[in-house]
Amino acid sequence: MTYRPTEQANIDAVRRMIALEGERDWEGVYDLVTEDCVTSMGELVLHGKAEMRAYDAKYFIPVFSRSARTIFDIAADGDAVVFRWRADATLAADGRAVSWEGVSWCRMEGGKFAEGRIYTDSAAIQRQMRPPKEPTP
Repeated sequence: MTYRPTEQANIDAVRRMIALEGERDWEGVYDLVTEDCVTSMGELVLHGKAEMRAYDAKYFIPVFSRSARTIFDIAADGDAVVFRWRADATLAADGRAVSWEGVSWCRMEGGKFAEGRIYTDSAAIQRQMRPPKEPTP
């Protein structure tokens, strides 16, 4: 017999993954991801846990000294989980706070993240990350 997690178990796994991100427990996060996962963020598509690790190591972990997501709403239907969230982070380079909101859809497989799509305003994030303008004399 194949084990199929309940919808609540899938919601709990997503909540645990988000909590581990906030704790910066990256190995814990990757333990909740299938080896062949697929993550889409607009035009960027990451194939597999190794690509996810490489992306995080280059573009996320060193950029933010702190990051945490707050889940506002979450629902599941079978293996699909959708949730609306806000990320609050601190830029490692200068300590400035940045925040953004988004919606994520993911498909769980055996209690692990197997596929996901992240919908957020990446231009708004980039604007916040620009160096502050120098005051004019």
